[in-house]
Amino acid sequence: RPPRSTLFPYTTLFRSSNLTANTTYEYQVMGSCGSTETAWSEIDSFTTPVSCFAPTDLEASNVTAYAATLTWNAGADETAWQIMIGNNDENIIDVEDNAIYEMTSLNPETSYDVKVRANCGAGDVSTWTNISVTTLVSCPVPTDIEFTNVTATSATVSWAAGSSESVWNLQYK
Repeated sequence: RPPRSTLFPYTTLFRSSNLTANTTYEYQVMGSCGSTETAWSEIDSFTTPVSCFAPTDLEASNVTAYAATLTWNAGADETAWQIMIGNNDENIIDVEDNAIYEMTSLNPETSYDVKVRANCGAGDVSTWTNISVTTLVSCPVPTDIEFTNVTATSATVSWAAGSSESVWNLQYK
């Protein structure tokens, strides 16, 4: 049976207070008929609703080798969030007013686990919403190699830059 037991004379109504959001509570009732008591009723339960809703549609955009932009939608009407990059709960980042955060100083070709939760005030926070963000290569390989004006003694070679490089090495045989 549930751990708390209280006698309620002359009433079949009890109001529970100071409950925690998103928590299941179990109850049983036993009647007292003077010197005899009934058996305990079957356990019945209910779950309190969530009071602080998790953000939705967490996305990473404008991902580069060194940065990414996080955006999300508010779970309800909150205007404050917390971000955790990795599993370091000692380094939680507070964001207010806008559901956007610029991740900077990242390492190329690295996967980051990112979590965002709503901060509804007075210690009330939502569950985490998760995403994995992988940064790009810092100097991508050139692509789209093309050969034009090919003759018996010459050819023109062109390619698309991989990123912002301005000097290339070309080898051929």
